[in-house]
Amino acid sequence: MISHVPSGLFDFIITYLRPYRGRFTLLMLLTVLAGAISSIDTVLLKFMINSVTACNMSDSNHVTTMLFLAFLYAGWWLMVGLQWRFYEYLSLNIFPSLEADIVHSLFTYTEAHSHRFFQEHFAGGVANRVIEMGENVSRILVLVVEQFARKFFTVVFTFCTMCYVHPQLGALFAAWMLVFMGLNFFMSSTINEYSKEYARSKTSVFALLVDSVSNILNVKLFARNEYEATYIRQGLDNVVEKDHFFHRSMLRLRILETLVCTAYVGTAVMLTMHLYAAHQVSVGDFAVVITLSMAIVDHIWALTQELGDFEKATGACRMALKVLSIPHEMEDPADATPLILTKGVIEFRDVTFQHTAVGSLFDHLTLTIPSGQKVGLVGFSGSGKTSFINLIIRLFDVKEGGVFIDNQDIAKVTQRSLREATSVIPQNPQLFHRTIIENIRYGKPSATDQEVMEAAKLAFAHDFIVRQEGGYYAFAGERGLKLSGGQVQRIAIARAILKNAPILILDEATSALDSVTEGEIQQSFEYLMKDKTVLVIAHRISTLLNMDRILVFDKGQIVGDGTHDEL
Repeated sequence: MISHVPSGLFDFIITYLRPYRGRFTLLMLLTVLAGAISSIDTVLLKFMINSVTACNMSDSNHVTTMLFLAFLYAGWWLMVGLQWRFYEYLSLNIFPSLEADIVHSLFTYTEAHSHRFFQEHFAGGVANRVIEMGENVSRILVLVVEQFARKFFTVVFTFCTMCYVHPQLGALFAAWMLVFMGLNFFMSSTINEYSKEYARSKTSVFALLVDSVSNILNVKLFARNEYEATYIRQGLDNVVEKDHFFHRSMLRLRILETLVCTAYVGTAVMLTMHLYAAHQVSVGDFAVVITLSMAIVDHIWALTQELGDFEKATGACRMALKVLSIPHEMEDPADATPLILTKGVIEFRDVTFQHTAVGSLFDHLTLTIPSGQKVGLVGFSGSGKTSFINLIIRLFDVKEGGVFIDNQDIAKVTQRSLREATSVIPQNPQLFHRTIIENIRYGKPSATDQEVMEAAKLAFAHDFIVRQEGGYYAFAGERGLKLSGGQVQRIAIARAILKNAPILILDEATSALDSVTEGEIQQSFEYLMKDKTVLVIAHRISTLLNMDRILVFDKGQIVGDGTHDEL
């Protein structure tokens, strides 16, 4: 996994292009050759035209010359064709792999962000930015190589050819290019700003769509289909407005370019005719000037369209990098070591923690949970129970003090080893849109099918699973939507049983179950809790009866600490 994502687009591209620099350099050399094709082609055409106009069919030397030029021209086009096929081969070996590298790297980097990052950013928006970065960086490089670089070298070789035909034609071409580039430079800042606005509005609409679809049940329960459609329409109207601004600025640029190109072509034709009349250029030279002028103007027309695509792609990338390049809030220290868990003793040592810049939830909290103790956590919503749990699994970092497990500061051990040592069954577990067996095996990827089924039986999930069409290989649906809340909860419990970590955390783990099923699962919990340090958040008294100790939370303070009978 990369340690950071460059925030600048140029630095980002250079970083990810580095493994492909050899092939990319060869691609650029082929681009130089591609830029010379028009000039070489017209020069060969000039020789053929001059040869034909001076040809005397009775002279065998002229016939031989024409045949030689014909074969030379055919050979030239064969070489051009082979050059392009080699270019396509290199492109296929660079851009798809580069795009995959970018998406994979950004995904792994994004996964390592803190819990707070995902609370503050739309999941759909982040995912869209990751995919768009891969697509748009490939698009930018293709445009730079196939279009901008090739056209740049075409301009360079065209200028050289015009100077070769006549210096005045070269000077005219240079003057035209200076005016043309100055015009584009003058308007580029406005176009770039509009492209950023368009990219921002498009990403925003994508996030709104994902948010609406993710909450489709609320939409239906509140009969808000029309409301959501109107809400999305407003976002789409904003996208259309930004797109109009962008294309209007591009249209103004193209109108000015049309006038400049028209002036150049007309002036070039008149100057060439004048030079021909003065016997300073040949018929072949005349063909060279006309052909190159038409070709370069066609290139310019295409370039303006590609410039719009380029601005959109770069704008989208810059917007994406504002989110994707955010430094990790919580990283493992350079000298972090794996957590070595021997007993499972949890200690809060003078811990101060706050969610926001104003006010602390925990203020110098000190507490010890001995090895193997089963602790219940109770209190009103917002009292600090879940935050207490989140600090233990380091979803957030403390402001002062430290959380220790077996006398090891969890801020100084690897996050992976910490979470491997804990099993968490949340109040609202979510499943992947994968098969049921894959969702359970997530607790232990190396588990056999038999181990998965045993865990499901202990969680009282086996019976309903085998009744599903496809059984263990049925898909759970997005976030488990194909299953009931209780079924999702039991699969989550089976996953935790399979993981069998030394520290077990239950956050309202039976809240979605009926009393009969809860009674059955309590038997599973007895097995699951054996020889573990256990923390249970619950409101039902039946869940807390067998706890060794109960902590009562109120506004970040522990206002009660004792057994059920004592409290």
